[in-house]
Amino acid sequence: MDFWDNIRTLLLSKGAKYYDEPKYLLKQELKDVTRYFSILRAIALGYTRFGQIAEKANMTTKSLSKYLSVLEDMGYIVEERPVIGKGRGVYRIRDKLFNFWFRFVYPKRSEIEMGLDVVEDIKREFNQYVGLVFEEIAKQLLIRLNQRGKLPFKVTKLGRWWHKDKEIDVVCLNEMERKAMLVEVRWRDLGKRDVRRIVSGLKKKAEAIPLEDYDIFYCVIARNIEDKEELSKEFLVYDLGDMSRGH
Repeated sequence: MDFWDNIRTLLLSKGAKYYDEPKYLLKQELKDVTRYFSILRAIALGYTRFGQIAEKANMTTKSLSKYLSVLEDMGYIVEERPVIGKGRGVYRIRDKLFNFWFRFVYPKRSEIEMGLDVVEDIKREFNQYVGLVFEEIAKQLLIRLNQRGKLPFKVTKLGRWWHKDKEIDVVCLNEMERKAMLVEVRWRDLGKRDVRRIVSGLKKKAEAIPLEDYDIFYCVIARNIEDKEELSKEFLVYDLGDMSRGH
């Protein structure tokens, strides 16, 4: 049974083991789940800023604050802020099952209940979704490498950074030592030229971050990277092969 067969069996058919799991869990803890469903659906679709969620969920900003606080207290969502500098927070769904369900299953429920196969529809959006999940996997890799002392410096702070139209997937910091590493995560196969172009982009973004007097390192994490050995003389590069080897 392949990946998509498993998804069909577990999630994408009426009566499947996890078909109603998020709905069931929320109804166990909340009286009326309608507004919460709208909020989680908006976040799962990528509307992660406060104003975006309010607009997509058709709610006033005043009432939205209360609902977000409840979901955060329950551990279903988390508010992220830029790892350095100031910036408005964004909201993420913590649980991967919830994220997948509200992104793909919930909006397709009527088709699923009619016995239709929705896998091909999901596949069209799936790479974009996996890209976001891969960012979290990349963070876990960096945390493991840091614990083993395999990064250029001891990282004491790690997270995303954004400001206006600029964004960096992961910024690793040691504020005492004034060292930083900027990381781009890509769910695709990269060649040497791709990696060098990405690092060039990171260097331009670095100009917008308040990292005066910091030593800055650059890292690219992708699904697959060609010529890693050669590239590793210039930058830090990791891919799925490194993850499977337990780096």
